[in-house]
Amino acid sequence: MEEAYLKASDGGKLPAKARQIMYAARPKILAMTGKDTLDDAYFTQNLLVDYINEHPDRCADWNVVWDARGTFNEPHTGMEIPLGTLEVLQYLGERPSFGTLANVAFSDHFPTSGPKNRFDTVLYVEKEGFESLLKLRQSLSDSTLRS
Repeated sequence: MEEAYLKASDGGKLPAKARQIMYAARPKILAMTGKDTLDDAYFTQNLLVDYINEHPDRCADWNVVWDARGTFNEPHTGMEIPLGTLEVLQYLGERPSFGTLANVAFSDHFPTSGPKNRFDTVLYVEKEGFESLLKLRQSLSDSTLRS
């Protein structure tokens, strides 16, 4: 597993997606098990997670990132943020350290996105597809308040 992580992360220099680690580990796993296929969901959600949990010292410096599962909708800007590791870190202002992509300066006097000083309540909906209903409900409430 460590060899696969190092291959996927360029020797620990880059964040490695769980799926990239699976691709690096797959040939050896198939050879060891004698199987023809490896279920990627089983690898990323079970084998990799179990390995990391069972070897915390060995994996302490690993930077494994996970694909987005769902979205966060920022009500005051309408911005949608995919809920993946890198996307959430970027939203929170923590940039992964894999080189400079652009040098852009922003004023922090009046930030228009991000969680700081913005939320006092969060509504969590586990299933997709309810956003349009919530927006319609809000629109109806707003029009009632204006009347």
